[in-house]
Amino acid sequence: MPESRWFHRSLPLLACVLLVACSSATPPAPTPAAQAPAAPGAAAEPTRPPALTPLTVGYGAVTGVYIPLWLALDQGYFEKHGLAVELVHLPGNTGPQSLIAGQVPVMGLSGFAAAPSMIEGADLVVISMAANRMTAQVYSVPAVDAPPALRGKRMGITRPGTLTYFAALLALRDWGLRPDQDVALVSFNEVPSILGGMLEGAADAGILTEPTAFQADAEGLRLLADLADSPTEYLTSGMTTTHAYAQQNRSVLLSLLEGYAEGTRRYFDDRPTALETLKKYARIDDPAILDKTYALYAEKYLLKNPLPSVAAMQNILDDYAEVNPKARDVDASKLVDPSFVQELQREGFLHALGLE
Repeated sequence: MPESRWFHRSLPLLACVLLVACSSATPPAPTPAAQAPAAPGAAAEPTRPPALTPLTVGYGAVTGVYIPLWLALDQGYFEKHGLAVELVHLPGNTGPQSLIAGQVPVMGLSGFAAAPSMIEGADLVVISMAANRMTAQVYSVPAVDAPPALRGKRMGITRPGTLTYFAALLALRDWGLRPDQDVALVSFNEVPSILGGMLEGAADAGILTEPTAFQADAEGLRLLADLADSPTEYLTSGMTTTHAYAQQNRSVLLSLLEGYAEGTRRYFDDRPTALETLKKYARIDDPAILDKTYALYAEKYLLKNPLPSVAAMQNILDDYAEVNPKARDVDASKLVDPSFVQELQREGFLHALGLE
């Protein structure tokens, strides 16, 4: 447990210990002057640092939303708060499956990725939120110059049930268009394939995420909408664990969030270090793309205060009901636990970092 929380929560215990010590009839220990001198040349006993608690933390995608997590590891913030963290990349369905199987205790995960398992009754809970808007853009071929021109056209997504699918639903809903009636949704294997489909004439528009969206700009495609500008709130990324682990390891998770918060502060305060970290983990060498990615997350996507929102998870469930009707019966308030971040707020930790 970090020193600050340990100190404040241990004051009553320390007071009791001191009271008992002062009232004891046991003679006082000899003063240093009365103790036998150390042998000449003897080395002083070294002070050992407290042991770090090992913790494996997964993350679901190589995307800018995890820059604070990478920074916290590389800059030693997890060690500062008593943790020896190992980060592992668990893409696609492997993240939720690894959590459910107990192979990793906690991971940064999209609410869209966690929702299918939650809807089926998996013991998962979100304890923080890194982004609360749809982190995707709608691009079109030059001939489609406005949303109404999409009627009767084709929009590329990866597959139903993914972030790109729900991004398409959001965009079409905001524009008064119906999926698969007014606009056909066409599936591609991955986001770069959506871009390729537009360039090859297999789609008239598509849902793109960074850094593919930056390549679309270079190809002369038209930005129809940045869905982060939509008022609809989504829990697009957050720290997710199981209820059982959260109940049994609260102090560990609080330390994790403290280290993560310091990584967030470093992201906003130290752009050069953030860019180097993004280059290292995302393997982006193009300086222009690095700059655009940093600006996008600093100005639109990344939250300073990671307090998770029940409403942001409810919006995901509402959209999932189009794919799985069971989502209508799920209580979103049981999928989100804001008490961890609220505790850091009460202690003034986030305020001291300038994050609220």
